[in-house]
Amino acid sequence: MTQRSITLALLLTLLLLFSVMFYMQHELFFQKSSSFIVRLRTTERYIEAEKWNEALHEAELVEKQWNKGEVLISIKYAGSSFTLLNIALGELKAAIRTRDPHTAAKSVKTTLYLFENITSISPRSS
Repeated sequence: MTQRSITLALLLTLLLLFSVMFYMQHELFFQKSSSFIVRLRTTERYIEAEKWNEALHEAELVEKQWNKGEVLISIKYAGSSFTLLNIALGELKAAIRTRDPHTAAKSVKTTLYLFENITSISPRSS
């Protein structure tokens, strides 16, 4: 094989891998009926309405969905935002359990920001 053929084969392989990763990320997090963002917004509405049991249930579904795609995301992006999102999810559940609407609302917004940043094509550094 020539150098050009090897370079082209490697480029196509990388393109294929990244395409598959973004497709899987989309399938895991952006399905309309169970979108990660929709679940977080639902959690936020329950917090605002002080429906704590429902908010906790939604937050647990958000965390479960995040855990399913965590390995995939960590391959693409394992920076500080990734760690901060895990912390924000834990803080969200703790705030809901203690019925702290201010911390819970802040945690939802932090989680949304970090998630959108991490799942973007070109994440901003934190």
